[in-house]
This record gives sequence, C-alpha cells and structure tokens, in this order.
Amino acid sequence: MGPAKFFRKYSRVLVLTFMSLLLVVFLIEPVLTYARRTEHHDRVLGEAFGQRLSVSQVNEAGNEMRVAGMFGFNVQPLLIGADDLDANLHAYLLVEEARRMGITVAHSDVQELLRQRQIGDEMLDAVRKRTGRSLSSIYDCIGRYIAALQAFEHQAYGVAQSLPRAEEVYQAQLQHADVRLSVLDARAFMSRVPEPSEQELSEYFEAAKNRRTQHSDDRLEFGYHMMNRARIEYLTIDPAKLEGRVVASLRESAAYFERHKDFYIRTLLGPQAATQPASSITFESLPQAARDRIREDRTKVKLGEEAQRLMNDVHDYADRAWRDQPRDEQGYRQPPPAEQTLSFKDVREHFAAQTPIEYGETDLIELRMLQSMPGLGTASYLVGRQTMSVWMLTARTKGLYQPERNETMPLLVVGEPGPVMVDHRPDPTDPRQRIPYQAYVFRVVEIVPEGPPRSIEEVRGRLVAEWRLTRAFELARAAAEKLAEQARGVGLEAAVQQSVELLATLEAAEPARLGTKLHSDWPEPLIKPYREALGPFAEKAFSRVTTVLQELNIPVERLPEAVFGLSYTTGDSQPAHRVVVQAAPRSFNWVVAELVQVDPIYRGEFEARLPQLLTAAEQRGMEELYRGWFNPQNVKLRAGLKRTDQNGQ
Repeated sequence: MGPAKFFRKYSRVLVLTFMSLLLVVFLIEPVLTYARRTEHHDRVLGEAFGQRLSVSQVNEAGNEMRVAGMFGFNVQPLLIGADDLDANLHAYLLVEEARRMGITVAHSDVQELLRQRQIGDEMLDAVRKRTGRSLSSIYDCIGRYIAALQAFEHQAYGVAQSLPRAEEVYQAQLQHADVRLSVLDARAFMSRVPEPSEQELSEYFEAAKNRRTQHSDDRLEFGYHMMNRARIEYLTIDPAKLEGRVVASLRESAAYFERHKDFYIRTLLGPQAATQPASSITFESLPQAARDRIREDRTKVKLGEEAQRLMNDVHDYADRAWRDQPRDEQGYRQPPPAEQTLSFKDVREHFAAQTPIEYGETDLIELRMLQSMPGLGTASYLVGRQTMSVWMLTARTKGLYQPERNETMPLLVVGEPGPVMVDHRPDPTDPRQRIPYQAYVFRVVEIVPEGPPRSIEEVRGRLVAEWRLTRAFELARAAAEKLAEQARGVGLEAAVQQSVELLATLEAAEPARLGTKLHSDWPEPLIKPYREALGPFAEKAFSRVTTVLQELNIPVERLPEAVFGLSYTTGDSQPAHRVVVQAAPRSFNWVVAELVQVDPIYRGEFEARLPQLLTAAEQRGMEELYRGWFNPQNVKLRAGLKRTDQNGQ
C-alpha cells in the first residue's frame, strides 16, 4: 500500500505519532546527533532476533531515524533512550522488527509522500549536503521510518470500537462529582520547624547523599546525588554588534538573489511575476524596495559569517599553546606549561580594541543545564556527520569520560579551548532551514564527576531547607488528618471554621508565601493565600480524569481515585460525611476532600453521545497500544535482546 493511501486510511495512527508531549517520556536532544562510525564501534552489544548485534548496526539505525526527523517526521517514539546508544538501539530493534515482518516502502512511495508534504528538491539537497548521504540513502531512511509505523499499524487493526470501553470513557470523562476541597501547603508550617542540629543535619545528609530526589505517594524524599558537573567560560561576538561595520555589497546581494530567486519572486513580486520566465528576472530589474530587502537579508547572513571569521581568529589565538601538544595514550592532549596558557579574559583583552568580544562564565552546574543557556546551549560543532553541542563536548572532558580505543571524536581536558561552536538561526528565505549565526569558543575550567556532594557544605543551604520541609510536610499531614476527622462529623466547611489553631498558623505564614523560593527546583507557591486555599472550595468539573486542581493549579493525580472511592463505601457504620485525605507531594501539599455527591449517569445522554464515545474509546485503546508497542522494555522483550557488553542492562 502506498503512503498516500496509507496516510489517508490510517490517519488515526499517525495522529498518535505526533502526540510526543503526551506519550513520549524521554525526548531526544534537540540538536540532531550522529553516533560515531569507526571500526572500533563494531564491538558486540549482544544478540537480538537470534542474531549478533553490534554498535555500528544500532548507531546507523539511529542515524537513519534522525535523517527522517530532518523532514519534520516525529521520530521521537523510535529514539527513546537514556543516552544516544540506548536510543539508537531502540530504533534498530523497531526497524529490524518491521523488516522481519516483511514491511518495505518503495522509493516512489517515499517521493509521493514528500510531495504531499510539500517537501521539494531544495530541502532534499540541504539534507543531502548536511549528512553526506545520497538521495537513495535518504529515501531508505524515510522508508524504514514509515515501515516501523506500519508495523505498529498492523497491531492497531485489533483495536476496535467497544461498547464496554465506551461506557468506561463516559464514566471517566463525563461523570462529575460535587466535592469540597481544602489544601494545606507544607511550606505554611515551616516556621514551626526549628533549625536542625549539626548531628541531625549530618545524619540526614548521610542518608540522602547517594540518592536522587524521588518523592513517594505520601512522603517527601529529597536526594543529593549529583550528575557530572562542570564550570565553563566562553567568548563570543554578537553579530548584531557588527551592524554598520558589515554591509553586503550589491554584487553579493545579486548572487544571493540568484540562489534564492524562487523565494523572492514568490514573496516580493507577486503572482504576476510568477508567470514570467525566471531567467528574465534579474536583481537589477527589481524594484528598489525589493533590492533593499534582499540586501538587508544578505547583510544579516554576512553578519554571522563575519562574526564566525573573527571567532576563528580568537580560537586560533587562544589555542596556540595547545595545538601542537602531544596526546596521551587515551587521546587527550597533554596540557602545555602553565606560563604558556592564556586565560580567556586575557584573550578578550587582546581583541577588545578591534572587536566587540564578550566574556562569560557559568557556575559549577550539571551538564544538562548547559543546554538551557541561550545561544551557547544550542551552539554546535559538526564532526563528519555528527553534530555535537557544548554539553556533549563538555561531557567528553578527561575525568568525566572514558574514551574507547582509537577514539576519533573530539576530546577535551580542563583548560583546553574547545572548537568554534556555532548557534544557528532561521534562514530568512526558508524558516524550515537554519543558518550559522553566532559563534562561541569555550573551555572547561572545572569538573566534578557524578556522585555525592564533595562535602555537606556544598549543599548546606538546600539541605537545611529540605530537612525542615520534610518535617513541615509531616506537620501538614497531621493537620490535614485532624481536619478530616472533624469533617467526617460536622462537614468540611464547619470543620475549617472550628480549626482555630490551623487558621492562625496559615495567617501567620502568609507573608512568606510569595517570598524567595528556598531552592530553584521547588514548585511555585500556591497562587492563592493559604487561608483561601483552605477553603473549602468547590472544584468545577471534578472527574475521574482530573489531574490538576484548576483553582490552585496543583497536580493531584491520585485524588480522583480516592474521592470516587468514597462513593463505594456503604453500611450503617459510615460517618455522616464522606471525607478523605490525599497527599500531593509534587507540590508539597495535602488535600482534604469531602464528597457531596457523584452525578448520576443517564442512559439517554450516554446513547446520544455514543458515536463520539466509541471514537474516543477507540482512541484511548490506540493510545494504550501505542504506549505499550513503543515502550523500550517491551521492544527489547519482543526482540529477545540479550546484552553482553559491560554496560548492558
């Protein structure tokens, strides 16, 4: 079946593949990464589908899916993994599974699909140049991506419309409950928790230093195990600061027009010009306003080119003491004598008189945080087919990374200038393409490998705050349970009014509610005053699928189950009011909920909505199948994967 017919008939499946924010837990790095392809990467990973499996095989599969991703296809479900190798393995298993099912997609079908998506030769040529692949290879990449989706589609045939499932959907989505809610934020109780003694703090540190933060259903459990960290410094030139010094010539502008003639004829000259032969339209024949626009676009591109040229000079100057240094047995450069090395501040001063060069330095941060830095975080460096970002290169610093034999990708040591990294911006003539813009030179000046903090002093401020918060959370639990016990007898509203001590605690804590967060990773404080959050208040449209309380914007995934569970309790010994206490640890809250009533379900309304419910039920079944099909553990089980390498799970 050709993709045109496939995409029309099975659009419900393809809709799922674009639900990445909903369904995909692990996201691939936004900068396309290409795993290394050298002979030492033929080391054996293990066995899959009863056959030997090597690193080069799985890396090529991952590369192929990333090529498909360059055309706007959502390849994230095929690239799920904790790191590049794991994601590539996931892609290989899915693609190989489709091949073994006999699913193939012809080049002609791929070409038809690209035409439907209005992807022309210009974009194909750009990807071909960027990746070094032939058009035939690119079509193979896209074809294998489609084949993997078709393998899932074959399973989707079994998902049919079901009346029982429609009833479940109706009940889950449309049956509402009348509830009264009181929310207690643990931070409101922190003033009642004294500072820890040194012994208490030391014991808490020892218990938590080797774990990561992982709150349970009803308890806060902070952790202080740290990932690889680094401090870097960098130099850059903002191309915008070269404006006035760099202007595209008329000759450059004319050449730029010729390279992008179709775009400018379509956008600047209107439909009448589109009927003329393109060869008859020259830069000189254009209206002055059009020539000015083209020259402006070419100047923007030239600003980036000039900034990169200057940063190349900066790099050569900063790297001059390093470039001829011999390498050790692992492939790392040996540092030159200290007196020969230049600080980046010295380098900046050397160029400051002639260029608007800027210096920056980070704190000692986890490598993942480098990705969020504007400009520098998205700057990249192309090595063969692989695009490497600053955090990826930093991760290859000696002391953080163990190279393989015959390593060919860049390696760094502390103090060594890295290669020129370039941030890209949208192409003025095609927003789908990105062109070089701002260049950076960086170096790592300090590293700390993954592990517990080096000392208690390194995390003392956070440690004290979270020690107090865990105890405040327990105080909030006790207050919530006391409130709930009262509410079971007199109702939640009366119980709140009678809780004089609790009201006083919340009133006293209110001035600090909107103060500075004690730690950046903590959730935002309640958007309403503590007393107002205590309510009780009614949550509109509270259903079995409610995950966030709209009144306060806090997550409460388990609350609906607890509240609707109250509707099943029967017997003479039941309290006068149905009340439950539920923790919301992700926001440091406790919720006391009183169930007033569950709205009844009417058969007539159900039958009136049945067509939509059947469709929703089918979609729900499809989502469940989708999650299961692309789940990495399930994929490995289907393939019979057996890892034999030392990093295998």
